[in-house]
Amino acid sequence: KAWTSTATLLALVAAVARTLQRNNDWRSGVSLMEADVQTNPRNAKLHSALADEYMKVGRVKDAELWYRSGLAVLPSHAETWYNLGLL
Repeated sequence: KAWTSTATLLALVAAVARTLQRNNDWRSGVSLMEADVQTNPRNAKLHSALADEYMKVGRVKDAELWYRSGLAVLPSHAETWYNLGLL
């Protein structure tokens, strides 16, 4: 029984720590997408989502960089081509 309680406590502490860490990611759309791309760098849709967030805050050059980065991962992603064309 002591082993189960210890394991449960450790799992709870780990979950709380991860939640506190992830809370920092939620400061803004840009910070959230930056963290997600860092976690999943081969996900082209996340690259595009980060570019979208950069567009929302007027960082057009950064948006272009991330749209192009997403296309390097998945060249057939039509939505990213479309968004890049809107720049």
